[in-house]
Amino acid sequence: MLGVRPLNVFAVACAALSDPWEQGVILIALAFVGMALFAGFVWGVWAVATRRERQAAAPAEAPAATVDAHPVPERPLWARLRASLRFN
Repeated sequence: MLGVRPLNVFAVACAALSDPWEQGVILIALAFVGMALFAGFVWGVWAVATRRERQAAAPAEAPAATVDAHPVPERPLWARLRASLRFN
């Protein structure tokens, strides 16, 4: 199975052997951009297709309504983003 390194070597070789080499670099860059756009499109289709299921599951997962004596202040956006990126 090919790993990441041979694919990078193949991409560099393709760009280097192209005449002029700038067109090879553009070709490889467009390939990467195309893969990223395709992945984003597929994610968007998945999000639209499963929206109703996720909305139906959200009320079932919500805890029972309680009255808080001391409301907890919302954390800043940067802190919430950092917490969501932790893998623990």
